[in-house]
Amino acid sequence: MHRYIGVTDEPLCEEGIRLVQGRTYPDVELVFVSPLKRCRETAGLIYPNMEKNVIEDLSECDFGDFENKNAEEMQGNPDYQAWVDSFAALPFPNGESREDFIERSLKGFAKALEICKKRKITRAALVVHGGTIMSIMSACTVPEEDYYFFQAANGDGYELEWDEEIEDAVDFAGRCGRIFDGFNHRGSAVAVPSGAAGGETDHPVRKNYKKLFPEI
Repeated sequence: MHRYIGVTDEPLCEEGIRLVQGRTYPDVELVFVSPLKRCRETAGLIYPNMEKNVIEDLSECDFGDFENKNAEEMQGNPDYQAWVDSFAALPFPNGESREDFIERSLKGFAKALEICKKRKITRAALVVHGGTIMSIMSACTVPEEDYYFFQAANGDGYELEWDEEIEDAVDFAGRCGRIFDGFNHRGSAVAVPSGAAGGETDHPVRKNYKKLFPEI
């Protein structure tokens, strides 16, 4: 199957419901979700008694003409072949480019950070899509990894630590629009402080993220 499901607003399937119900997720104080039904339903299963804060910019990528199709169905489609030959670098025909999608995802992430700062929230969850996860993680993690390195299976995710003393959430939000003008959100901006030194970082051995359910 493996269809390109982006803006298609479909609910969870029974298998997906069972998968989520069989796992234990981190305790949080606030939950942010994509507006799409599958994320809202997932958030309802994981955090049934918590307020869900919808952020439109956290929606999945718009796959345009490829939406709701699989590779087999698009064999012989010159637009699809050109996209494959570009190693997924070309924009989706009548959809989003990867650059626009990443920038939008980061704006959504910045909005969540601002809300957490205003409400003094220290632990929050984003129940979002695989592409949204890859966009945020590839732009903000230390050490640097490729976009596709952060692919997450259904129900999987990451825990990401943000150090407010090093990178202010509001400042980060203001920079998101310039991400493809040479600005890098990584570096010391989002690194985990290195022990007692506090302000220093140790990129070779420290990460500001960890994988949930790494055994799967």
